[in-house]
Amino acid sequence: MIQRIQNLYLGLAFILVSIVLIFNLQYFTDGSVQHDNCDMLISGRIVLILIIILNLGTIFSYKKLITQKFLLKLLLLINILYLVFLIGSVFFAIGKKFRIEPEITLNYFYFIFPIALILLTILALKGVKNDIRILSSADRLR
Repeated sequence: MIQRIQNLYLGLAFILVSIVLIFNLQYFTDGSVQHDNCDMLISGRIVLILIIILNLGTIFSYKKLITQKFLLKLLLLINILYLVFLIGSVFFAIGKKFRIEPEITLNYFYFIFPIALILLTILALKGVKNDIRILSSADRLR
C-alpha cells in the first residue's frame, strides 16, 4: 500500500532534496563559494541525485518491507555522510575565504535541510519497523 506514513515522510524528503537541487542553494549569501569550490559542488550534486534516486526507490518498494528497511538504512547512512561532507566543505571554504575577507555570512538553510532529511528518514524507518511488527504479529495469530 503506497499510502503508508513512511511514504509521506519519504515524499517530503524527496521534495526537500529536489528544491535544494533545483534552486541551487549556496553556502554563503554572497554566492562566492560556487566559483571557488566547483569540485565540491559537483560531488555534492551527485550525492543529492543519489539521495533522490534512493528516495524514489524506497517509495516504490512498498510491497517489500525488508527491502524498504534496507534502503532506508542506506539512505540514512548517505544522508549522514552528506551532512558531514557539507560541514567539512563549508569549513574548508570558510578557511579559504577567511584569508580574503574576514566578514562571512552563512546561509543557514543549507545546514538545516540535511538535518531535516535525517529526521524524515528516521521517521520513515520507524514506520517501516512498525509495519513489520504489525505483520509479524498477524502471522503469529494464523
